[in-house]
Amino acid sequence: ILASAYMIRCYLLGYELTGNQHYLEQAEYWAWTGLPFVYLRKPAEGEVGAYATIAVLGATNWQAPVWFGLPVQWCGLVYSSALFDLAALRPKGPWEQIAIGIARTGLRMTFPSTDAERQGLLPDFYHLQAQVSDGPAINPGTVQANLPGVFDLPPLFTLRRLNRDQILLIAPCDSYSLESDDSQIQLVLRGWKSGPFQIMLSRVDAPPQSVRARTLDSASIAKPLEHDYHPERGHLIIEVPGECELTIAW
Repeated sequence: ILASAYMIRCYLLGYELTGNQHYLEQAEYWAWTGLPFVYLRKPAEGEVGAYATIAVLGATNWQAPVWFGLPVQWCGLVYSSALFDLAALRPKGPWEQIAIGIARTGLRMTFPSTDAERQGLLPDFYHLQAQVSDGPAINPGTVQANLPGVFDLPPLFTLRRLNRDQILLIAPCDSYSLESDDSQIQLVLRGWKSGPFQIMLSRVDAPPQSVRARTLDSASIAKPLEHDYHPERGHLIIEVPGECELTIAW
């Protein structure tokens, strides 16, 4: 399932960099290849079962341990993260539902607060029949990375291709494009922070004539923003005041 996850991410990056629809289609193809590793029905009685993910259809070193039926959820959570990114571009598919299911199951597998030494950590594997987490306790980062999607919150990070000259937006927030043409880009940015944060546009071939933002309050007035343009790299770095409507004009 990790191979499926990495190939999804690889082709999504290819699509964002080039706009080539073939790469997006290939990302979806590799998403389908991960489904044989996901329990889409409850395989056992108990709270944990549906959307548990096994890592491989086989055994380590062809001998042991045998991984058939033994979920290794951290591997599935990497796949889940890739599916969230795919779902943003292919919203009509089943990808968001599957991604949320895998992430929620990862939360249920996490060692409970009653386990003083391992509480909050992710188990290496899970016994479905016994409903018990087991194996070395590992970093829960693969669960945490998916929580925004589970709770319908802005993503921690966005890479988005904008229409104008294939400009790329890199930002610690969600973004919605209002308008994009040869003369300007207009975006709505929704992030986690209530205060300022920085975003970067890549592949910018000329300094902007103006960069302005207004808060999402309808009565607010757009104000000019400080920004740094790096012509040798084509980077435009902007500090925005928080959630806002941003307009960049050339």
